Amino acid sequence: MHGCCRPSRSSSPSSTGGWRSSRILELLGTGITDDTIAQLLGISRRPLSRNLEQLNQRAGTVTRFQLALYAARKGWI
Repeated sequence: MHGCCRPSRSSSPSSTGGWRSSRILELLGTGITDDTIAQLLGISRRPLSRNLEQLNQRAGTVTRFQLALYAARKGWI
């Protein structure tokens, strides 16, 4: 994987994170800002940040870009 992402569980985000995690990943993949994602989901930045942190941990990624790339490669989005 060219070092951008550490190997981790490959279960889909919906298996443990529900529809919100899947939707966050879809929106993240479009390149819009966290503020816009939160607004579209009707949540504040704090729960969005927690969700992104959990997704990053699950994917073994650090950045938004790495997370979106990992999610696309694993078929999460």
